[in-house]
Amino acid sequence: MITYTTIMHQAREKLGLSLNEYALADIIYQLQNNPTSDHMGWCYASKKTLGNCVGLSERAVYKTLNRLEKEGLIEKQEKTKHLRATSRWYEYIVSMKKQLTAESAHTMHKVQSNYAQNAVEDTAQSSYNNNKIDNYINKDNTCNKVNSLISMFKTINPSYKTLFSNRTQREALERLVGEHTEAKVVDLINSLPDIIYKPYAPKITTPLQLERKLGELQIFISQEKGKKRGGVGYARV
Repeated sequence: MITYTTIMHQAREKLGLSLNEYALADIIYQLQNNPTSDHMGWCYASKKTLGNCVGLSERAVYKTLNRLEKEGLIEKQEKTKHLRATSRWYEYIVSMKKQLTAESAHTMHKVQSNYAQNAVEDTAQSSYNNNKIDNYINKDNTCNKVNSLISMFKTINPSYKTLFSNRTQREALERLVGEHTEAKVVDLINSLPDIIYKPYAPKITTPLQLERKLGELQIFISQEKGKKRGGVGYARV
């Protein structure tokens, strides 16, 4: 079970959340991304268990979850009642944490290499981080780009909405875009509906599968083009 939660107070205040509401949403996000979970992508902890994590009664947990769901920060699977944090939580909190963690690591490296020089730089960096939090939500183009790409899986994956808050799937898309450009990734995703049911085609319905089977997909597409031309196709790898 989760034993601690790191609270980003400026982000919490922007979302209008209490400490307990923030902590509960963060616990749900961490549990849904537990790689040993029996229901990957969902938090299935009981209301009593969630309450024990933050010191709330079951009644208070129900009230808190209803507010988080109303704010679009978590959603519930009607059949199982399992919970998960939404892409809105990811964009406001998780992406911001990653950005600030990277910036903090960069600052620490500077301090270790030249303490005297960075006594001044560290103050400037702290001010920069504070301004970064204020502006980050409206400027995170990477998140918006990944969300658009995930939406393209709608035609081949009925459960595509589960991908929005899945860190593993989002990072796979970020790597693909970084290595092959956004335009190339868009073309690859657009090709999937036409080949998914063809014999011998690689079965790809998620960003992670696309990353792992990219070579197979390129070869298959090339072969299909070769058939249309009456010859044999070869993929560029």
